[in-house]
Amino acid sequence: AEKAGITDTKLVWKAFKKAMNSLVPDMVEAQVRLEKLAGECTLNNVRTWVMPDGVECSTIDTKMKETHLEWLDNSCHKHTVLHSYMTADNENVKSAAPRFIQSIDAYILRFVVRWMEARGLNIAVNHDGYFVHPNDTEEVMEGYRQAVMYVMQLDLLTDIARQAFEDDTIKSFQIRGSNLDELTNGVSESKYALYV
Repeated sequence: AEKAGITDTKLVWKAFKKAMNSLVPDMVEAQVRLEKLAGECTLNNVRTWVMPDGVECSTIDTKMKETHLEWLDNSCHKHTVLHSYMTADNENVKSAAPRFIQSIDAYILRFVVRWMEARGLNIAVNHDGYFVHPNDTEEVMEGYRQAVMYVMQLDLLTDIARQAFEDDTIKSFQIRGSNLDELTNGVSESKYALYV
């Protein structure tokens, strides 16, 4: 878009959606359906789901808070205790759609960590970033490719939505047919990781 001289963000977004629709038509339709389905969640309407590795996720984003509790005992001695607790309010509740995607990102991260550990290789992570010894970059890349291909074939987004909204009739979000095969083959043969 920048090379074409398009600077208006609405035009850039329109061009992006047009390109995505031609490359992966199912995904644009899935995005629209998911946004309609998800809406905004509140503390009274928290949605939860369990990932394939058993990690439970939700639409609520808790924060750690601390407070000092002070009291006087019978001898007038002052006691102070630092109390830590988890809290959430409506500002900490996120729309379901981004939380679904974040839970898939985190699942991929855990997949790659287990991949490396199974091979006896050290790995450190920060969000979606992997830090490994330079000699292990090919192995971490292979783990990442395997994780992405596995997630693509699981229909994981549909499973998450069905769990979160307790509705087994939700239409599949998975890319079908030749588009899925083409994407899976592209990931399998890639030499680089691409974060979108």
